[in-house]
Amino acid sequence: MKIKDGFVLNKVAGKYMIVPVGDNFVDFSSVITTNETGAYIWELLLSEKTKDELLRSVLSEFEGASPEEVSADLDDFISALKENNILEL
Repeated sequence: MKIKDGFVLNKVAGKYMIVPVGDNFVDFSSVITTNETGAYIWELLLSEKTKDELLRSVLSEFEGASPEEVSADLDDFISALKENNILEL
C-alpha cells in the first residue's frame, strides 16, 4: 500500500495535517490531523510498504510501545486513510 497522488502532509502550528491538493480537494470532506508517529508513517507510505514493513520501522524508530500496541495503532491509522480514499492498496 502507498499514499495516492493528490494528498500532502503539512505541519501547521505544531500539528500535522493531511490535506488534498488539486482535483482531490473537491471530494475531500475533512482534514485529517495526526501526530509525529502518523507523520513518520505517512513518509514511509510515500513508497510501497506492507503493514509488516511499517510495523518494523515504527518499532525501530519509537521506543516504549509493544508490538501489539503499535500494530493496533497502525490498523487505526491505515483504516482512517482507507476510509478517506487516500491509500492505493
